[in-house]
This record gives sequence, C-alpha cells and structure tokens, in this order.
Amino acid sequence: MDLSDEDFLLKYSNLAQGEGVSSHPLRLSVDQEATKNWSASLLLRVVIDRQVNQDDLVEQLLRAWRMTSQVVFSQKGYNLFLVDFYSVQDANLVFNGGPWTYRTAPIAVARVSGPQDINADHITHVELWVQMHSNFIESISQPDALNLASQIGTPVSLPSITFSAGAKYYRTRISVPIRGQIRDKHPVSHPTVGNFLVFFVYERIKKACVFCKNLGHEYSFCQDWARFSRLMVQSKCKQITGDQVSPFNLGP
Repeated sequence: MDLSDEDFLLKYSNLAQGEGVSSHPLRLSVDQEATKNWSASLLLRVVIDRQVNQDDLVEQLLRAWRMTSQVVFSQKGYNLFLVDFYSVQDANLVFNGGPWTYRTAPIAVARVSGPQDINADHITHVELWVQMHSNFIESISQPDALNLASQIGTPVSLPSITFSAGAKYYRTRISVPIRGQIRDKHPVSHPTVGNFLVFFVYERIKKACVFCKNLGHEYSFCQDWARFSRLMVQSKCKQITGDQVSPFNLGP
C-alpha cells in the first residue's frame, strides 16, 4: 500500500538531513517433478530493477563457475531462475562458493526442496562481501567489527583486518536482506578515540541505494528519492508562499 505524502516525508525526513564453460549446449528444462533430485538444484535471483539478458547471464555464470558437466537453466519469473546441476556436488560448489554477481548486480542463491519453493518470496537475503573503513580502524576490535557488520546483516564469517592498496579495513562476508537494510556508514562512539564514522563498501556491487536501503538500483535511479525530492520542493514552496497563490490573468 502506498504511503500518503505526509507519511512518506516523515519516513525519510532523517535521511534528508544526512543520517543515516561448459562445452555442453544450453537448453531450457521441462521439470519432471516426480523424479527430480531437488538437492542438485538451486534457485537464483538476480537482484536488479531491470530485466536481465538470460543468454548473457548464463554465459557469465558458467564462466565464473567453471563447470565441466551439464547445467540447465529455467526461467521461473522476473530475474528468477531454477538451475539444475549434474550432481549434488556441483550444486554445493556453487552454493558455498559465492557471493556471486552479474555485472555488478548481486545474485541471491537458495536451496529448494520442491516446486513450492520456486518463487521470489523464497529468496529474501543475499550474501555479499563488505569492507568496513575508518581512519580509526585499528581502534576497533574484532568483536566490535562483528557487531558493526550485524547492523546491516548476519555475518557469515568473522571479520578480519585486510591491508590493500595502502589501506587497512575489516572485511567480512554477510547475509543481508534484499530490501530495507543497506547503508553506507554507521556512527561509532569509542571510549578513547571519541565519535567517528565507519563506512561500508560492498565489493563488486553498484546496485545499492542508501536512500531507500534496497538492493537493485542506484541512488540516482531511486523512485523513492525522486518522489521525496519533489515533495520537499513542494513543501518549501508552500512555506514561501504561505499557501497563497496569486491568480494568473489571461487575456486583456
């Protein structure tokens, strides 16, 4: 249900103030559910707010997975694909080998136990690698870094200090909700250093919006941001004019 203009402005008012391959030929499968080994299948959802090119997606994924046995893709919905592998071992390699991306868009992967799981609602989280940057990174302990990562998702691995390109940062693998929890920074209060910000960088991901906190699009393409900006301008105009608009006379 759409929010009223007043509720919408209230929801985002704090944000406005700065808070916050395979050599085998590919084919589409016809499911034989009665004899299907669901342990050798995975459900994939490309988290992006536009329709992906299926042929290009398959080509990119097979190259990344380096499969030597047959892999069969079936489109099951909007950017939703059922992938049937030759063996359970192949499915496990892909499931445990992520996070996976398609041209900077994250790919959510889930196991399926039957046809009842083949829908977009079955996939609500996606795994990402996240970096935590700060000028005071060495003052943050590993348990504190774990707590920081928990602010945006569920850590899958323990954070570790990484040194790359002259910078030190914590790096960890997390499972994040596809909708409503992405952020680019978090305030920290340290007993000796004081208050500072920790910035989150999502590796290989460009389709993330820190305004509506959803994956799938960038800030500049956020419909919520466009609507919020329009309402803020309208609100400012009303304050200036006091809701009094002079009539515009037509003709002599």
